[in-house]
Amino acid sequence: MDMIPNRRQVGDNRRAISWRNYKVGEDLLDALGILDGDLNIVQLSRSGRDLIGVSHQNDETIAFGEIIHPRDRHQAKAALEHCLSSNSTLDIEIRLNETEEQQCWAHLRAVPMAERNLIFVTIYNISSYKAEIDQLGRFFSLSPDLFCVLDFEGGFMRINSAWELLLGWPLKTLIDNNFSSFVHPSDRERTAAQYANIIIGADTVLFENRYRTIDGTYKWIEWKSVALTEEKLIFANARDITARKEFESTLRDMEAAQISDRTKSTFLSAMSHELRTPLNGILGIASIAYDEAEGDSQRDLLSTIKTSAESLAKIVEDILDFTKIDAGQIELESQPFSVRALIAEIKRINSIDANEKGIPLIVEVEDDVPDILENDANRISQVLRNLVDNAIRFTSEGDVTVSVNIITDRDDKEDKSHCWLRFSVRDTGQGIAPNEEARIFDAFHQAQNFMERRIGGMGIGLAVSKQLLELMGGSIRLKTQLGEGSTFILEIPFKIPQSSVRHELPKVDGEAPCRSLHILVVEDNIVNQKVAIRFLTKQGHSVIVAENGHLAIEAFEKEIFDLILMDIQMPEMDGITATQCIRKIEREGREKTPIVAMTAHASKSDENGCYAAGMDDFIVKPFKPEKLIGVLLRVANANGYQD
Repeated sequence: MDMIPNRRQVGDNRRAISWRNYKVGEDLLDALGILDGDLNIVQLSRSGRDLIGVSHQNDETIAFGEIIHPRDRHQAKAALEHCLSSNSTLDIEIRLNETEEQQCWAHLRAVPMAERNLIFVTIYNISSYKAEIDQLGRFFSLSPDLFCVLDFEGGFMRINSAWELLLGWPLKTLIDNNFSSFVHPSDRERTAAQYANIIIGADTVLFENRYRTIDGTYKWIEWKSVALTEEKLIFANARDITARKEFESTLRDMEAAQISDRTKSTFLSAMSHELRTPLNGILGIASIAYDEAEGDSQRDLLSTIKTSAESLAKIVEDILDFTKIDAGQIELESQPFSVRALIAEIKRINSIDANEKGIPLIVEVEDDVPDILENDANRISQVLRNLVDNAIRFTSEGDVTVSVNIITDRDDKEDKSHCWLRFSVRDTGQGIAPNEEARIFDAFHQAQNFMERRIGGMGIGLAVSKQLLELMGGSIRLKTQLGEGSTFILEIPFKIPQSSVRHELPKVDGEAPCRSLHILVVEDNIVNQKVAIRFLTKQGHSVIVAENGHLAIEAFEKEIFDLILMDIQMPEMDGITATQCIRKIEREGREKTPIVAMTAHASKSDENGCYAAGMDDFIVKPFKPEKLIGVLLRVANANGYQD
């Protein structure tokens, strides 16, 4: 083999090495050579000369350090000297001097022959390997994904810059600390268990935990990790799943809110039934007893009971409406109605209390106000009646005036399909102090002068009125001056119906003639049974009572009834099921009988459920006698029972 001769050492050293034993190195190794104690090249294979770019015919002595890159020269020299002095094998990666083509990386293995003061070296060209590692390193460093290498004790061996971008910690801080020191305290036990699974050689382990950022908050991290057991290293790929976790949390909150809403709905329905049912009995008995009382003293006491029960009923309605609005369960029903008929009905109802106090109730509707408009007439009536009732209660002298006029100064006045009305309720009472005016529409708040006058109420009627009007797209405001009275101003949008058909509020004449009807009352409450029997028999009707749906069906199969008044919530069989059974019997050849729901469940969905079951009408407990008379007349008229 052609080698580079060293002029200082040739004879004995050359004879000491039989290159026949290393002939294979010419073909399989990048370089094979011998260094003397001064780290000069004694012999070098042809491939080695090619690797370092030395002429095959050059006999000049070459110091091994001259072929090493300057930056690695000192490290390599020290390592080789230690190899020879300690008689230990050396493995080291070094850079050789650059060629014109590229930088050359080499893996050097040195085996000392101390007795001859020589070092046998093999050199492998690992430039391609280092280039691949460098590319992987750049990918590792620049990837937006989170990459890291950890030891089995949880120390970071290598970590890419994506961690710093996500967490804010400098990479040095992360590397100087144990992996677990950044884990949320609540997640550490679970994380340690997963880490143990990785170490024992489990397949790729997927787990999640929260990782602390530099500002003290936490990011949710999803880990995919695998262990190299022999090297005692763990390779992990992680990603930020905080947004996903927040979305999942939002979904859970939404589901919890839906459950809460359903619970609220169930509670409201139950509370509505439990409050309205006894109130219906109190009002019914009080009304009947008042009509039958003989002396003024008894009438006065019964009138007080009746008035108190009506006040309680109003408070209950306000509370139920307030809770429905708060739960997002209030329902508006927009239908055409007569504005003038609505105002006339309010005057008729509230005039009784006004006359008792000697307070004139004045109603003014301007001529240009359209008669037929579309909105929720019942809710508008509820708001106006509440305001008029308050005005009468808070006025000791003077008058109460309700006025209605069309608003002509709005920007959308050219819209011919809609119009706005202004309703004003003015009283000449004491007015409201300026410091209380801003809070008058707050729930459960009463102006101080109201309290001083010891006028009852829960302080939510105005709050409910304001919320109802806002649901309609309208508004309410107050103009007041202490000692001179108050004016509540409502501005409400209405749709102008295309149809010219006149839809008036039902007018009820308590004395209207109605032929005697045979009525089945389905009611489980004993007090309400008594009220129904006394009231209906007094009107000239005959009554049969059934305590539940089963008994109602039995009675229906035995007798012909002109009308069925059906409670909804009853033991054994409810009113909905009973109605469906009755309608099924009728489809088999029986003539249809009007069925009217008489229930303490007051929501629109309850009403729709009654109609869907086949009922003809729907009234809510507690109801006033004239309301039931009106229902009886409407049903009778529809079936030809009125004389």
